[in-house]
Amino acid sequence: MLEISRGELKRRSKYVPIVFLVGLLILIPAVKLVHQSFNFGWLYSANVPVDDFTVSDDPDIVVGRGVVFVKDSLKSYAAFDRFREIVRNEYNEWLFQNYGEKAFPVLVRVHEIPTGLIATPKEYKPPKKQTTPKVIKRTPPPRVTEVKEIKKIKKEIKEIKIGREKEKIGKSVEYYLPENLRPPILFEKFVYAFAVLLPLYFISQVFSSSFMEDKVKGRIEVLLTVSSEQKYLAEKLLPYIVLISVLSISVAIFFKDPAVFPIVFSIGLLMISIDAFIVFLSRSYRELSFISVVVSIIITAYLLLPAIFSFIPSLSPVTLLMYCIKGEGAELSYLIPSTFHLILMAVILLLITSNSFEFMQSRSILGKVIDVTARMNDRYYKVLIFTALSIPFVLLIELFVVAVTFPLREYYLPVLVSLAIVEEFFKGLFIYTADMNDLNPYISAILSATGFFIGEKLVLFSYLPTALAGLFLIPLLAHIIFAITFALTMEFGFKRALIISSSLHATYNGLIVWMLLR
Repeated sequence: MLEISRGELKRRSKYVPIVFLVGLLILIPAVKLVHQSFNFGWLYSANVPVDDFTVSDDPDIVVGRGVVFVKDSLKSYAAFDRFREIVRNEYNEWLFQNYGEKAFPVLVRVHEIPTGLIATPKEYKPPKKQTTPKVIKRTPPPRVTEVKEIKKIKKEIKEIKIGREKEKIGKSVEYYLPENLRPPILFEKFVYAFAVLLPLYFISQVFSSSFMEDKVKGRIEVLLTVSSEQKYLAEKLLPYIVLISVLSISVAIFFKDPAVFPIVFSIGLLMISIDAFIVFLSRSYRELSFISVVVSIIITAYLLLPAIFSFIPSLSPVTLLMYCIKGEGAELSYLIPSTFHLILMAVILLLITSNSFEFMQSRSILGKVIDVTARMNDRYYKVLIFTALSIPFVLLIELFVVAVTFPLREYYLPVLVSLAIVEEFFKGLFIYTADMNDLNPYISAILSATGFFIGEKLVLFSYLPTALAGLFLIPLLAHIIFAITFALTMEFGFKRALIISSSLHATYNGLIVWMLLR
C-alpha cells in the first residue's frame, strides 16, 4: 500500500531538509527586517549598549562623557546619524511625558482607517413628502445661572478627556512629530509574501522534476500496469501535500494565527497542481523549464499584485496573509472566497491531469489542450459549466497581462487586445471541442457565452453597484455575438477563428473605453 509514495519519499527525501532550511533562512531574516521598521540600526555597533546597536570591541561610534567619537568612514557617519536620531526620539518622548503638549508647537497623531471591500452604493430613495407642516417649537432662552452651570460641566468633561488622552499617550507614546512621519512602505508586504511563498516554489519544483523524470524515463507506463492513473497521481502527490501541510502549520504557528494555514496551503496546492499540468503539456525538459518560468511569473503576479490594492482582499489570499502577519486577523467572509477559488483551480487541474495520461506523449501544447477538453466536453450542459468554471483561470492570466502591459497604460490598445484574446480563447475552446463531439456549434456558442457571463459576474458581483444590474444585458449580448462569430469562422481553423473573434471583441472594448473617456 502507498508503494509509489514510499518510493517518492526514498528518492526525494534529501530535498525536504533543504526546503525547510531555505524557508527558515528567508523567513526569519525577513521578519527581523520588517520588525526593525527598516531603520537598519542593527547594522551599526557601539562601545556601550544602545537601542538597535550591537556592542563591539571595534565599534563604529564611541560614546563616553557626553561626547560621541566617530571614525573617518561612511559607515561611522551613518551610525552617528542613527544614534542622533535615537537620542532625539528619546528626548522628545521624555519632554512629552513630563510637559505634555506644551513642549511642542505641533503634534500629529496618526489614525489608521481600515480599508475593507468597496461598499456597494445603496439605491437612492427620495424622501417621503410631508403631508402636514412641521411645527417648530421655540424654547425660551436659558437663564444666566443655567448657562454658567452648562459651561462648567462642559469644561470639566473637556478636562477629563484631555487627561485621559495625555495618560494614554504617556503610556503608549502614540504621537508623531511632523519630521518623524513615515508613509507605509509597500516593500514590507512583498518581503513577507516572498518569505512565505518561496519554500512553496521549491516544493513544486521538486515535484515537477520528479514527475517529469518518470515521464521521460518511461516509469509511468510501468507503474500504470499495476496502478490506475488516478491512484498513481494521488500517491505521487501525497508526500508533497503532506510537506505543504507541515509547512503551512509551521508558518501559522510562527505568526500565531490559524487563518494562515488555509491561505498558505491553498497556494501550495495550486502550485503543485499547476506543475502537474505543466508536466502533462511538456514533451521535454526544455519545454518544462520554459513553461515553468512563464507560469511562475504568472502565479507571482496573480498572488502579489492584488496585495497592493488592499481593498479587494478576496481576490488574492496574499492580502489576507498580510493582515494575519500584522495581527489584524482575517474575516471568514473574506477567507473562504480568497482560498476557495485557488482550491477549485487546483482540483480542476488535477482532475484533468489524472484523466489525460494517454495524451502525454502526443501532439503540441495546443493540440493536447484541445484533445483533453474534447474528451470531457461532450454534452451541452458541460459547455455551460466548464466555461463558467474557467473564469478563475481567465482572471489569473488577465491579471498577469495587466501587470505586464501596465507600462503601456497610455496606449491601451495592446491591453484591450490581450484581454480579448484571453477571454475568446477560453470561450472558443469549448465551442470548438463541442463541435468535435458533433454538438451544434451555435447552441454551444450561446451556452459558452452565457456560462462565461455568469461566472464573470459571480466573481465580480460584490464589486459592482446594484444600480448597474440593468446594464448586464449589453455585455451578455456582446459575449454571444463574439461566440457566434467564432462558431461561424472556426471552419478556417481554431487560430483564425480566435483572431477574428478577438479582433471584434477588442474593437468593442475600445469603443466602451472611448465612450467612458469622452
